[in-house]
Amino acid sequence: MAKFRNGILGPISGKLGPLVGASWKGIPYLRAAPQTVVKRKASPAQLASRQKFNYLNLFLVPFHPYLNNGFRNACGNKTEINAGFSANYKKVTGAYPDFSIHLEELALSQGKLTQLEDAVVEWINANTLKINWNVKAKRLASFDDQLMLIVYCPLLHICDGFVGGTKRASKSCLFQIDDKFAGQNLHLYAVMLSLDGKIASETTYLGRTVSP
Repeated sequence: MAKFRNGILGPISGKLGPLVGASWKGIPYLRAAPQTVVKRKASPAQLASRQKFNYLNLFLVPFHPYLNNGFRNACGNKTEINAGFSANYKKVTGAYPDFSIHLEELALSQGKLTQLEDAVVEWINANTLKINWNVKAKRLASFDDQLMLIVYCPLLHICDGFVGGTKRASKSCLFQIDDKFAGQNLHLYAVMLSLDGKIASETTYLGRTVSP
């Protein structure tokens, strides 16, 4: 029941049809009455979708800094993280609690820039990787394109890498991995970014390697 304070033209207190009268710091106001929501038990298909959604959300957390660059101009009205989520959702296989994702198919970028070509990975010493590649004349490529390198350790569920600082024209780079990666299985990915960051390549999977 609503009450009129100070006469019919005064502020309303309580519920009046679809409205509720209240005050905040002495200022009277009206707001919509809360809707009654009937909670329904989720179907098995809905539960499976939620579980898959949560699995991929957690899986992608270590990749967020790289997704922010790889999907910067391919996300439309989504955030970069959401665009990366959409690009990888169909890559999740299995059923709860045994979901998995094919790491060689992981999409950390999207775009039409020429990918890293003919890349070869080798260990220089126990914690230093060397990546070599070729440079060929392409329409959607520039010698100034920047390399984004991602190193992922499934057991520790962490990433290491860098964004920019190495040009396509360099044809090689060295990367010193974190000591905690020693002896671990590692998956490597490369993405080329234009110098202004406006164009990215698709993700190049450089393969799996084991740190010496």
